[in-house]
Amino acid sequence: MMRAMNSTAENGGRRTIGAHLLLLALVGLITLVPGSGSMPLMDRDEPRFSRATLEMMHSGDWIVPRVNGEYRFDKPILTYWLMSVGYRLFGMTELGARFHTIAAAMLTAFAIYGFGRRLFGDSAGLLAGFAWLTSYQIMAHGRLAVADMPMILCVTLAQWAIFELLDRGRGAGRSLWFWTAWLALGFGFLAKGPIALLVPALTLALHRWLGRAPLSWRRLRWWWGLPVVLAIAGAWGIPALLRTRGLFWSGGMERHVIERGVQSFNSRAFVPVLYYPATLFFSVFPWVAFLGATFARARPFRDPRASFLAAWFLAPMIIFSFYATQLPHYTMPGFPALLLLIGWALAEPAGEPRWGRILFTAVVSVHLLFAAAALALAVFWPFPALPELRWTAGGLALLGGGFSALAFLFRRGWGRQAALPVAALGLGMALVGFGLRSTSAAALISGGVTALPADAEVAAYRHHEPSIFFYGGLRERRWTLLSDSEALARWARERGPRAVLALERKARLGQLFRAATPEGIGRDFSAELDPLRDAGYIPGEARAAFNSGDATWIVLRWWRAPDGAASRRETEGRADQRSRPDTGDDIR
Repeated sequence: MMRAMNSTAENGGRRTIGAHLLLLALVGLITLVPGSGSMPLMDRDEPRFSRATLEMMHSGDWIVPRVNGEYRFDKPILTYWLMSVGYRLFGMTELGARFHTIAAAMLTAFAIYGFGRRLFGDSAGLLAGFAWLTSYQIMAHGRLAVADMPMILCVTLAQWAIFELLDRGRGAGRSLWFWTAWLALGFGFLAKGPIALLVPALTLALHRWLGRAPLSWRRLRWWWGLPVVLAIAGAWGIPALLRTRGLFWSGGMERHVIERGVQSFNSRAFVPVLYYPATLFFSVFPWVAFLGATFARARPFRDPRASFLAAWFLAPMIIFSFYATQLPHYTMPGFPALLLLIGWALAEPAGEPRWGRILFTAVVSVHLLFAAAALALAVFWPFPALPELRWTAGGLALLGGGFSALAFLFRRGWGRQAALPVAALGLGMALVGFGLRSTSAAALISGGVTALPADAEVAAYRHHEPSIFFYGGLRERRWTLLSDSEALARWARERGPRAVLALERKARLGQLFRAATPEGIGRDFSAELDPLRDAGYIPGEARAAFNSGDATWIVLRWWRAPDGAASRRETEGRADQRSRPDTGDDIR
């Protein structure tokens, strides 16, 4: 390694470091916190993680997660443990569920700053950390109640420590970096499984190839490090396998890792090689607009700093380009490396090729057009249904404008004037959260359950989104999932206090936006609810909502059994079948 790189680091002193970390913390609070407490739990993974943690805290079983009383095998245990801390700090709320992700995203920014300062100096490290906190995918995924950010934090720390071990030889701090590397790899595995190990391993192989120089593998002391990783993983994994009789392996590794790699999940299209380079122009916007300047700065890749970071960035791109299930956030473990290279290019410009200037103009122009279209929707909103979504459109317009303004300011060297665009990003996320909250079924679900007696049983008819388990799962209450009118009839004949959350209508957003009125669109399920009417169930108010689980427009209604009386029909025995919740996750 190049020991001369130490001379490139600026000795700003502890005061400078403290000021930079404080600035990054302030930026993180602005870009990650607004909207995180108001935005309802999104897609199908946030409520699964969030509910599983609540059930874990209630049952006292800290080994095997469950949702609605059924095993959840999708991810290892660390995220659930971390989420419980957020619940204790902020209550059983969306912010409590998301706190661990926000904290991990901010700590990752600090790690990027520290690594960048070590490699290229204070300015480059600060720019890289700032870019991390103001990238589109980080602002979106850095507030979700899922497992990605803790894993990315562990990968970032491990990569930094591995670089230091390869460079330092027998120098000072070697033991510290050894423990940092292998502990981070172990806890990264506990966060999201094998990807936390695969990215560093492939990084080293690519680094050796790009740098065209031998590496001092023995300095990693892998013969001591691997047992550390195995000890961390085994401390939880062995009890989990024993308690579930091996189901955690078959459900977690075979289904959610191996099976997704060989067949596309949920019938998503598979686009090898090109998918992730294309999504990069949105995920890392606005900083991807500086790709030309970054390429000019990083050449030649025989510089060990450049080759290591390039290898780190390429590792998840290569791993997931041939993985059948493709989602934009899968390659996020490589984003810190790309942003470190971009921070270096912005701090020490080395010219820019013509294609880089064309790329900058094209990328920023596309996002400005997106912002203009979102602003037009916010102002005019031509659709008859879900008018509250105009606030979300307004928030997206602010985000597009704020990102584009950041690109323009740093292009002109006016980064010190970035306060207003950063504030626009925070306000934009707050508006997005407000609009989504206003159109969510969360309040309807939680309000309907709260009004029921403590011993009431609840069921959901045709609306089986995992959000019902979080918003309608008070303590040990479990949901029965009903999928057809015959099962609904059996449920309605049961005695005792009970209620049904019924789906009455469902339409794709495309159908909704093309219709002159929302009446009559989509599929109508109201005729299937006759068993509830015959049993004397009392209907509540119908509510239209946006279902973020599958991006549809739905109409839901609570039906409640008559107080103090059995159903009108004679009881014919208790229902002998409960539908189990779908424990397969749609976004990982």
